[in-house]
Amino acid sequence: MKQDIKGFYRLGILSIMIFFLTYFFTYYAIYFNQSDPGYHAQIAEKLSIFHLQDQIQSGNTYFLWHLLVHLVFQVFGTSITAAASIVTGMVNVITICIVYFYYNFNKMDSTIIGGITFASLMVGPLFIPAFNEMYYIGQWSPNTWHNPTSIMVKPIGVLCVLIVIHFYNNKLQVTLKKLLFFSILLCLSVFAKPSFIQAFLPSIGIYTIISFLVEQDKKEKISCYIKFLMTLIPCTVILFANTFIIFFSGDTLSEGIGVSFFRVLSFYSDNPWLSLILVIAFPLYALILYMKQLKGKKDVQISSLYLVIAWGEMAFLYEKGPRELHVNFSWAFMLAVFCFWIVIVKYYFSEERIASITKATKIKKVQYIFGVGIFLCHFILGIWYYISYFTSMICS
Repeated sequence: MKQDIKGFYRLGILSIMIFFLTYFFTYYAIYFNQSDPGYHAQIAEKLSIFHLQDQIQSGNTYFLWHLLVHLVFQVFGTSITAAASIVTGMVNVITICIVYFYYNFNKMDSTIIGGITFASLMVGPLFIPAFNEMYYIGQWSPNTWHNPTSIMVKPIGVLCVLIVIHFYNNKLQVTLKKLLFFSILLCLSVFAKPSFIQAFLPSIGIYTIISFLVEQDKKEKISCYIKFLMTLIPCTVILFANTFIIFFSGDTLSEGIGVSFFRVLSFYSDNPWLSLILVIAFPLYALILYMKQLKGKKDVQISSLYLVIAWGEMAFLYEKGPRELHVNFSWAFMLAVFCFWIVIVKYYFSEERIASITKATKIKKVQYIFGVGIFLCHFILGIWYYISYFTSMICS
């Protein structure tokens, strides 16, 4: 009982912290007309619930954040700046709650779960000034503050990934209610931001095919696989319609999708491979260090494949036209990096892992501490990025 109360207070403090960090960042980004929040706030202010069809046809196909902001703006009579800040803050609270419960359910050490959860929503890439002049651009990050639609889809995407992991841990023997809920979440994610589903859908499709091919009881399990694949059909249809409207309808600035390896990434990074290592340094180190223990873990397999597919889309695909250098396919990658992060972090800081390290050899202890050092570097640099971005807005 005492442990539950402590957990409740811990999560409450985390929620308050992340809410106000998000609220003030979004508020001042809009107030000073910096980056994406101001642009999206203007769309939200002018949004008409009774003319959503016109909005969609004009290219605003992912309007969930705008709709929520507009509702807060109209119902509570706040300024559009405050409404946008409140909604974005609350969405990040949902994300931190999902991550906390995920860590807690998987028995992360209770003495550090609060700090690790907070750090998971703050970590950024490592930074080598001699390699890249700008911290975020080129490396990208598992946590972004300046794009409200990316923040909007994050909790939905994380929940979808964790649900799929749950399904496969139960060998796809799940109830129809769970499958229906999962299908609805996938569809909702497209209206939040299609970046998540555009990489997650092919990755989970590939994973399902591979799982079926290695399945020993194919005849007995085929119905489970068919039911699961059917949950993907509605979001697939919505995604294709969304893709057509945005990239091929001629009603937006986009002129289609091009294919060229590193065409856009090389503009922002001298070495995209090194940039990839910088953003996943800690989970990559942990994965290599505990490869034997993590081998066969379905959550590691699913999150790793999702990361590979998302990175491949970012590396090969680009948006033709004036928005080519916006690197819009990077959003899927950043969401995948976050999911990969939390899965690996769960194992690295589990009660079982920490207990085994206290009894381990000096070499293994040093290896573990070195990994903690990498994690802290990601965390410190993520905080520095937030502070430097925030101060640059209010001092500009």
